[in-house]
Amino acid sequence: MKRVLAIVVDWFVVGIISTAIVPVAHEWSGLYGWVLFLLLDVVLTAFYGQTPGRYAARIRVVRAHGGGPPGLWPALLRTILVLISGWLGLFVYLLSLRYADQAPRRMWWDAAAGTQLVPAA
Repeated sequence: MKRVLAIVVDWFVVGIISTAIVPVAHEWSGLYGWVLFLLLDVVLTAFYGQTPGRYAARIRVVRAHGGGPPGLWPALLRTILVLISGWLGLFVYLLSLRYADQAPRRMWWDAAAGTQLVPAA
């Protein structure tokens, strides 16, 4: 459930910032919100392995081999794959919690990007 908490917190942070942008850029605020989400997710994941949501959930993304921060390209690939799968990816994850003894160690976007989610130190 830490993954779900991380997603909720990240969207909450982006929502607050997007709401603050509305008075400045009325019709473009939604686009700015998406750009902000991408920047937050990709840049913070690439260099720190965490976003505000992952920090709150005490998890981080690392390279599967070596354990360091993923880097820019794996973080970008991971984020794009998560966005492509969207709610379906979250639904599959929640189903795996219901029908398996434990959460899957790695989601498919992590396998494709060469990353994994681990507890934060």
